[in-house]
Amino acid sequence: MEIAEIQRLIAGGEKIDVEFKKSSRKLNRDVYDSVCAFSNRNGGDIFLGVSDDRSITGVDPDAIDKMLKDFTTAVNSTDKFYPPLYLSPQVVRIGGKSIIHIHVPEGTQVCRHAGHIYDRSYEGDLDITNNADMVFKLYARKQATYFVNRVYPHMDFSALDSAVIEKARRMTPYYNNVAHPWRNMGDEELLRSAGLILNDPFVLDGIQRVSARDHLLREILLADELGSGMRNSYKYTRLYCGGEPEFSEEDTFTLTIPLTEIANPVVNAPASVPPDEGTREKTTQKTTQK
Repeated sequence: MEIAEIQRLIAGGEKIDVEFKKSSRKLNRDVYDSVCAFSNRNGGDIFLGVSDDRSITGVDPDAIDKMLKDFTTAVNSTDKFYPPLYLSPQVVRIGGKSIIHIHVPEGTQVCRHAGHIYDRSYEGDLDITNNADMVFKLYARKQATYFVNRVYPHMDFSALDSAVIEKARRMTPYYNNVAHPWRNMGDEELLRSAGLILNDPFVLDGIQRVSARDHLLREILLADELGSGMRNSYKYTRLYCGGEPEFSEEDTFTLTIPLTEIANPVVNAPASVPPDEGTREKTTQKTTQK
């Protein structure tokens, strides 16, 4: 980034995509919190050696090499960041003082720092790890836009296969012997009800909240409400295990649920080997207390 652009960003002050840190000799934890938050939101720029009032305090020249090494090592370590980030800090001289500029691009996956999930707002960095609804919205923002979510403005009704629409109509269930409303709708009315014909995409908080495909599948009972699995994972893991579920996005999405000491012997025991008496007694006692 050119020095003129860096000066322009500093002059504009802190905002949702710009953060200042004094950090004259070492990197504090909140630097990494901001990196994680920027990656999870829209990306942004962090300036070390700049105070909140936009004055350039500078970074100690003797500490720069160690700070750059520590930063690069931390963001590339899966023990601290997941997924690891590949960032290149830039040392810039302004007014005879050195500052460090870190540009953080928007991430394609949800980023965690030291096991915590951070998001960015105008008030700063927010730890949203224990807020199931905000975590769900974050994962929704990071989902790729599949073809089923796209709007085709130049496609008219004549391009659709009426036989497929009729098949969807016949798949809708009866509730208490009352036909689903779709059964009495015309083809165009049914498609509008399913969210497949739109004047504008259904957008909330800057994201398409519910795909038309998901809405259609829920109506014919082939899918659950979007996000219900994640919300239930948080709810029931806390209730039955007293811990937090861990979500891992790799080639395969993994959900890890921590089990209590009482649950472990029962769950991990071979089918042919019953739990010992002590385990059974503890389990029965816990169940009775509930």
